[in-house]
Amino acid sequence: MYSVQPLLPFFTEQFHISVSVASLSVSMTTLSVILGLIVLGFLSDRYGRVLFIHLSIVFTIIPFFSCH
Repeated sequence: MYSVQPLLPFFTEQFHISVSVASLSVSMTTLSVILGLIVLGFLSDRYGRVLFIHLSIVFTIIPFFSCH
């Protein structure tokens, strides 16, 4: 999630934006995680947590295998 943080100086120079605008890349990621957790929290209460655990494992394995 914070892997973009070392790139903030590059963003400011490359895209000619201020530091506060460049830091939105980290802030928006954090906000997205918060909103996603709220939605998934309600869905996991409705459909069961085991389903979402299995889905998270599958969606974690797919990028892993695509990298190798």
